[in-house]
Amino acid sequence: MKFLAIIDGMWYNKIRYMRRLAGGRTENNMKIHKKTAAFIAAMAICASSMPWSTVHADNEENTVTASTEATEAETQAQDELVTSGDYKYQVLSDGKISIEDCTSADKELTVPSSIDGYTVSELGKTAFGKDYENNNFETITLPATLEYISVENPFLYCEKLTAVNIDGTCKDFVSEDGILYSKDKKKLICYPMAKNGDSFTLPEGVESIGSVALYNTKLREIKFPTTLVSMGNHALSFNENIESYDFSKTKLVGIGMMAFADCKNLSEVLLPETLYEISGGAFINCKRLTDIKLPSKLEVVGQSAFTSTGLKKIIVPPSVTDIGYCAFGYYLNTAGEEVADDDFVIIGTYGSAVQAYCTDSDAEYDYQNNFTFKTEDEAEEEEELLNLEQVREGEYSYAVVNGEAVIMLCAAEDKVLTVPEKLGGLNVTAIYPAAFQSCKSEEIILPETVKLIREMAFYKCENLKKIVLPQSVQVIGNYSFDSCTALEEFNAGGAKAIGGHAFDSCPNLKKVTLSGNCTDFEPNLFVDCLTLEEINVTDGNGNYSSVDGVLFNKDKTELVVYPSSRPDKVYKMPDSVKKVQVDAFINCSAIEDMVLSKNLTELEKYAVYNCPSLKSIRAFKKLKTIGDYAFGFRYNEQSTDGENVDVLSEGIKLYAPKNSAAYDFAKEKGIEVISGTVRIGDKNVRIVMLGILGGAIGAAVLAVLGLLIGKKIRKKKEADELSGKAEEKRRKKAEKEPKLDAGDKIVGDDSDEVEDKENEA
Repeated sequence: MKFLAIIDGMWYNKIRYMRRLAGGRTENNMKIHKKTAAFIAAMAICASSMPWSTVHADNEENTVTASTEATEAETQAQDELVTSGDYKYQVLSDGKISIEDCTSADKELTVPSSIDGYTVSELGKTAFGKDYENNNFETITLPATLEYISVENPFLYCEKLTAVNIDGTCKDFVSEDGILYSKDKKKLICYPMAKNGDSFTLPEGVESIGSVALYNTKLREIKFPTTLVSMGNHALSFNENIESYDFSKTKLVGIGMMAFADCKNLSEVLLPETLYEISGGAFINCKRLTDIKLPSKLEVVGQSAFTSTGLKKIIVPPSVTDIGYCAFGYYLNTAGEEVADDDFVIIGTYGSAVQAYCTDSDAEYDYQNNFTFKTEDEAEEEEELLNLEQVREGEYSYAVVNGEAVIMLCAAEDKVLTVPEKLGGLNVTAIYPAAFQSCKSEEIILPETVKLIREMAFYKCENLKKIVLPQSVQVIGNYSFDSCTALEEFNAGGAKAIGGHAFDSCPNLKKVTLSGNCTDFEPNLFVDCLTLEEINVTDGNGNYSSVDGVLFNKDKTELVVYPSSRPDKVYKMPDSVKKVQVDAFINCSAIEDMVLSKNLTELEKYAVYNCPSLKSIRAFKKLKTIGDYAFGFRYNEQSTDGENVDVLSEGIKLYAPKNSAAYDFAKEKGIEVISGTVRIGDKNVRIVMLGILGGAIGAAVLAVLGLLIGKKIRKKKEADELSGKAEEKRRKKAEKEPKLDAGDKIVGDDSDEVEDKENEA
């Protein structure tokens, strides 16, 4: 791929980086064979009439085609040129002419108002030649008839030029002190290269600096007006005496291609907050430029914008979304090839375009970045660490900060390690980055004096299985336990805040206990914990609570995290929950059946995502707000280009009321949705079936009641008959027996007693 190939005003290959991080870093293959000859030679004569036009790398063929067509058109135009004395001109459609070349060897040139009877109205891009060595013009006087001057600046090859004058009656241009402006003085067109003077102040009102307008001057100082908005290609390039440019009080929005190229002594550039775009090659070969602050609203940084500067690191604001190939971290070798600086550091924000740029690649062009990326906080902390003086005591190295000991290194191999409360007679209050990376212990017990766990403190402590932090700990930093591959159980002690990615690459972490006083942790804290079974929260006044190992906010109105490997197949969400947070149910492997809260109103994006076993979700009418990919989607592992990453999960069904938000979401996304059901136990049953089932149950109940009542009636009838027969027997027997006198004893027989018992049954 040619280096920033400017071909008749077209340069290509601006890369746009959007959401989501690039993949892991790959092998360091840094040489990019991009020839610079065409780029440097003649400085591309300012590109084109569209100063900041860009074409993407995948349109290179179209770019070359456009270039070829432009060249052919130029050749044809040259064939149509008319030669008259020292001039070559072209007749325009309005009957006037455009001067395209001048071969005069005079030092003072006065351009006539007409040639061969044609009015001179335009100056083409090579109106005053294209040969540096044989261009003798020191002063050029232009006619009043002039209406247009090529934006590619016909004065480019006039290295001896000290003044450009123009007839005062010209309606379109004006000259002051030999400097050419548009008539309204809103645009600077040409500051002569050989004009004497060390300093130049652009007048207030100037809004634009034209292409090559202040190119290769003798100036040592240039002051810019507050009205300045834009500058063209090569506007200020090759000013070798300039050490500083201050645009901080201007309204500058865009910087043209190679605008500051080869300003070899430039060491300071102050940019305004209004700046939106820095075009390709803008600071190329500014080798003394070792530091620059990019404004917070900057969005575009063009290809090779900072190639071969003195920068060793750069802070890129999160506003930057478009970054060209080789924009940062490259230099030109003696063969004119762009080569990556292996030690270059890029400082930015996680998830930003510049983080993606750090590992960007393009196999077609043999392009691969492998730059170190840091956040501003990390960069500052690293600088702080480098300045600390370390003291060795036993298996520990420590430094003294504010009269307290901070552990910098621990090389212990004890299976169970108890960290001392004091080192050098000072309380141990903090664990600093990577301090325990060399530690071989399986369990670590920290003293109650420790208040701070810094970022990456236990990074790659690969044997660590269990750690209980003391109640004295207040803050746990980013990536603090990253890559603790054996870690199974973690107790956060009294930590009130936990940084992002604290448990990244902890494939065996099963149990986490958070402090009841915890008030804040990053939302991505547990995303990478695929074996996590439970999260418990102790009593306290913080912002979180737990129920059965599931993490909620304090009043249980928001479900925060459902552990990925919680073994339950069915989960019924508490009806207190009104909101489910982002990634709450991400990567949950066991759950098959989920019943959302009846009072749930919001399901944030990716709330229930990539749950391979999930087949059933029940939602209710109160759910109104549903984020992107909130449920029913999984991660597409087959995606290699960042496209089609989120795809529908197979076999999942939503049970929801018809015309509810959940119902409409499912219909729109192509998720199977079933309405008209109720939940009975662990089953979703259609209401129609309930009616049929209810009728059958009613009939069965009536039948049973009928049998019971019939049986009771029969028993009563039989009892009445037996009672009647017994009474009849007693009556007849009494009639046969002799009457006794009073006081005679009666002895009954056994048969009567038996008959009475049968009657009672």
